[in-house]
Amino acid sequence: MSDRLLGRGVNHAFHSPTGRMRVVTQVAAEGVEEGPPVAPPANLLDAIEAARALPDDAYEWWSLAGTPDSLEYPDFEVRAEHRLGLERLKRETALAKRLAADSKLRHRLDDYILAEELLEAHDRINHFGFWHNADTGRLIDTWQTKGPEYGRFLLSLMPTRYCIFYMRRAKHRNPQWAWQQHDRTDLAALASAVPYSDVVVTERQWAHVFRSTGLDKRFGTRVLSRLSDLAELLR
Repeated sequence: MSDRLLGRGVNHAFHSPTGRMRVVTQVAAEGVEEGPPVAPPANLLDAIEAARALPDDAYEWWSLAGTPDSLEYPDFEVRAEHRLGLERLKRETALAKRLAADSKLRHRLDDYILAEELLEAHDRINHFGFWHNADTGRLIDTWQTKGPEYGRFLLSLMPTRYCIFYMRRAKHRNPQWAWQQHDRTDLAALASAVPYSDVVVTERQWAHVFRSTGLDKRFGTRVLSRLSDLAELLR
């Protein structure tokens, strides 16, 4: 009895081998309720055991407060990617509906997305500006004075944001290319990979975006859409 009462850790607290995590048949989404619980698969339990062995009680801290770096631990995925992807889906779908109903907004699509991406980067820019004693307010003032072209110049200095700008623009320019929940992962992964990798293999539509916009040449990256092309390149 004392062993059960005086255990330690989040698994003990939640009386579960997966701690506060719940394993269900279906995650909740818009119009879909969460499915019933199921037994955790063996590979998940192995990953949790590996995470529990990490130093500094990393598993316990993640379970209780989260971790600032969700990609830190091999084989242990802690991101609620489906929920983050759902939020991105709602946001982009709402913009797509506005574009369909507003011809003026469609005409200024580039400026709109440009402003959104610069605003997304605003806090990070201010953070670096503070530590380097730089007046970041001058960037905004100059942008407002010189207009969209200066904004595009600023964005071009941030490779990942620059890629996201063109990826979002491509999807919104093509109403037949519907937004999906997993697009958030595509945006994050490809916008980081293309500027900093020698070769990237991705699906055909995204490969076309990087080639047609010249982003592949800008960053000196071979963007492929077939794994067979990668094998040939490696040879």
